[in-house]
Amino acid sequence: MNTKKIVAISLAAVTAIALAGGSSSLLQARLKGVGRAKGHVAYQLNMGKKVTAELEVEAEKLPRNTPFAVVIGNNPAIPVTTDAYGEFEIEMRLKAPNLPVINKGDAVGVFGADGQPVLAGVLQ
Repeated sequence: MNTKKIVAISLAAVTAIALAGGSSSLLQARLKGVGRAKGHVAYQLNMGKKVTAELEVEAEKLPRNTPFAVVIGNNPAIPVTTDAYGEFEIEMRLKAPNLPVINKGDAVGVFGADGQPVLAGVLQ
């Protein structure tokens, strides 16, 4: 048996054990930006009988009633608009197979309509 097959079988076994036993992983990032703007991101992946995930992104002290785009890693941008207080909050519950690919070390950015970053952080 060659090395690639052994690795593939090992990964499949580890995944099967993780799914059977159920596990959860949490990634978080503090977002820092220009001036007093700040935010937080949390991504929790739950592996059990069903694979699900929860994504929460929140920010404050941004310009009021303004559109932004949240980008996590290489995933498509998520459009958001701040409220009258200059805040926004995203809460998403996701199910496999439609889960984004989000990993430790992925950059998180909140970008203005001009494409300039206003908040940034790294998932840990």
